[in-house]
Amino acid sequence: MDISILYSFNDSEWNYTELMENGGIWDFAVWHNKLWWGTANDTRCILWSYYEGDYSKEQDLNEGSIFSLESYNDKLYYNYVNSTGNYLMSFTAGEENATITIEKTLDEFVISSMKSFNNKLYLGTIFTGKIYEFDGENLTLSLNSTENAIWNIKIHNNILFASSGSVPEFPENVTILNGSSKIYEFDGENWNISLDTLGGFIFDLESINEQLFITSINITNESISNSVYRFYDNNWEEDNNISNGIIFSFINYSNFLYAGGFSLEENSTAKIWKSEVSPIFINCTENWIVNYTSCNISDKKIKYYYDLNFCNTTNDLPIDNGTIENCDYCMPNWYCSLFDDICEEPTPPSILNCLAVNLSNYETCCVITNLSSDCNYSGNLSDFNLICGEIRQILIVPTYPYVEFNVSYPIEYKILINNISSNIGIVFMNLTENDNNSYFNFSWSNITQSYHLTLIFTKEGNYPFKISATYPYHHDLNGEFIVRKSFNITFCGFKTKNGDKYENNFAYLIAEFTSSKKYYNTNLEQFVTPLGFATTFKTPVFHTFYEDGCGTFKLYEPNEEYAVRLFDGVATFETTFSPPNITKTYGTNMYIGKYTFNGTDESIKVLFTEKDINQYFWLFNYTYIILIGMAFVISIFLFFVIPNRPSLSIIFGVGFISMLTLLRIVLWLYWG
Repeated sequence: MDISILYSFNDSEWNYTELMENGGIWDFAVWHNKLWWGTANDTRCILWSYYEGDYSKEQDLNEGSIFSLESYNDKLYYNYVNSTGNYLMSFTAGEENATITIEKTLDEFVISSMKSFNNKLYLGTIFTGKIYEFDGENLTLSLNSTENAIWNIKIHNNILFASSGSVPEFPENVTILNGSSKIYEFDGENWNISLDTLGGFIFDLESINEQLFITSINITNESISNSVYRFYDNNWEEDNNISNGIIFSFINYSNFLYAGGFSLEENSTAKIWKSEVSPIFINCTENWIVNYTSCNISDKKIKYYYDLNFCNTTNDLPIDNGTIENCDYCMPNWYCSLFDDICEEPTPPSILNCLAVNLSNYETCCVITNLSSDCNYSGNLSDFNLICGEIRQILIVPTYPYVEFNVSYPIEYKILINNISSNIGIVFMNLTENDNNSYFNFSWSNITQSYHLTLIFTKEGNYPFKISATYPYHHDLNGEFIVRKSFNITFCGFKTKNGDKYENNFAYLIAEFTSSKKYYNTNLEQFVTPLGFATTFKTPVFHTFYEDGCGTFKLYEPNEEYAVRLFDGVATFETTFSPPNITKTYGTNMYIGKYTFNGTDESIKVLFTEKDINQYFWLFNYTYIILIGMAFVISIFLFFVIPNRPSLSIIFGVGFISMLTLLRIVLWLYWG
C-alpha cells in the first residue's frame, strides 16, 4: 500500500506526517500564506493546503494527478492530468477553472514545474524538454533544451534557474541511469547553460538563505538513491544522502526547507521532510542605508537603517539607529480670509491689509493632529497684505479640451496676484455629468506654489466644469472636458515611388474637421488657402511635428472627416485642439487631402508631387509654357495679318519669350 507522507526536517532530524493512502507528492507552492501541494495516483487526486499545523483538503478531483503548482496573478495554477487530457488549471476562491489546455494526451508532455518571474509564468515540460512562458492569455516557447525533460524551475538571486535531463525509465528490472543533466539560467532575456552534469539526475532546485539546493537521483542495478547538493559561493557540496527514496521537490516556506517525495521500499509511502537552513554569509560587508518611518500625527518619525547586503550582522550599525526626529505630518495652508478694503475703481486703495487668516486644509491637518502649530497662526498678518493689481488664473493640463479615457489626468492651477504665485485658500472644481454635479477640492503644493488635482474619467462624454474659490476676488473659470478614447494616425510623405521620403524637420502636420468649413475644393486649398495662411487660418486643429518624413496624430473623434495639411515655419498651439499661432513661415504649405478614420490606429503613405511641394513654381511653370505658346500663336497671327512687316511678328515673339525666360531665370536664382 502506497501512503502519501509529508516530511519535515529540523537541523538533523527528519519528521513526517502520513496524509493519504495510494499517492505521491510531486510539487509545492506557497499561496495566500499557505503551503499547497497535490497528492495523486491513478484513482484519486487531492489538492491540499497547510497552515499553522492544520491540513485541509481543498479539492478532491477523484482521479488524475497534480504535477506542479505555482501562484501567479493572485491565482494558484497547477498542472492537472487525467484520462481526458492535460490541463493548466487555476484555483481561485475554492473553485477550479481550466485556464488553458496544453495537450490532450499525457504522452505529449507534462508540466513538471512552474515559476512566476518578471510578471510571467514559466512552465517546464517533460517528454519535450521545453520551457514556455505564459502571460495569463498566451503561451509562447522560451527555451528548447537539448534534453527531453525540464524537471524544475526556481529563482535564485534574481536569476531563473532550470534543471534539465533525460526522462528516466522504470522497467521491471531497474537499469543504470546515466544522467545527462544540465542547469540553465535566465536573466530575463537570454537562456545560458549555468552548470553541466553534477552526476545523477537533477529533479528539483530551491533557493533559501543565499543557498541553492538540488536533489539528484542515481539509479544502479541494485537500488535508487537520492543525493542533495548545496551550491553557494560558486561551489557545490553534497549536503545529505537519502537511501531507498526519492525527493521530487523542495519548497522554502517560513524559513524552513521542505522536501517532498516517497520511499522506494516495499509498501512505499509519500513523505515530506522539513529542514532549518542556517544563513551563510561569505565575505559580507555591511552596507547600511538610512530610512525613516512615516511622520506620525505628533510630528515625530523614527530613523532606522537596513543592510543593503543582508549580512545579518550589526557590527557597523550606526549608533543613531532607532532615534526619534521631528517632522511635519502636514503643512498648514494659511490664507487671508478678510481684508480691510476691496480693489474697486475708480480709486482703489494702494494696499489691502489682512485682518484675519484661515486654513484651507483644516480637515486634513488641524483636525487630525490637534497640534497648536497646525491650528493656530503665529506669524504676522501683514505677510498676507496685497497690492491692488491684476489677478491671473492659469490652468495647466496635458491635453485640452480632449481628454484620454480611463487615464490619469493631472491638473495644475496657478493663481498669480501681482505676478506672484499665491495660496488663496480653498479652490474646487464643479464637474457636471448628465446634469449631475460633482465637487473636487484642489490641494496646495508648497513646492510648485500651485494647486493640484488629478481626475480619471471612466466614461466617455462631455463634461462641463467650473473652477471656483472662496477667495472673493477669484473669477470662476469655465470650460468643458471632451473625454474620448484616442487613436493614432501616422502620415509618411514620399517624393518618389521608390521610397525616398520627403523630409522637412521644420514642418507641422495639422488636421481640422471638414465640418468647420462649408466648402472644400482641392485647388482652392492648394493655391488660395496658403496665401496669408499665418493671419487668416483660425480654425482649431489637431497637430503634430513632422520629423524624419513622418508625423503621428493623436485623434479623438472616429467616423469624422478630417482635412490634413502640412506646413513649415514657427508655430505654437495653445491646447491640443486649437488654432495655430504662426509667427513665421518658410514657404511650404501642402494640402494633403480629406480622410475619415474608424477609431483604430493607422499608417498612411502619401506621394508628394512637385505640384504639392512647390505649387506656385509649378503654377508659374505651367503659366510660362502657356504664355510661350500664346506668344508663338500671336507671332504667326501678326505675320499673316501684317505681311509687309514680317519683322514685327519676329520681334514680338522673340522679345516676349525672352522677357518671360529672363523672369523665370531671375526667380530661379532667387528662390531655386
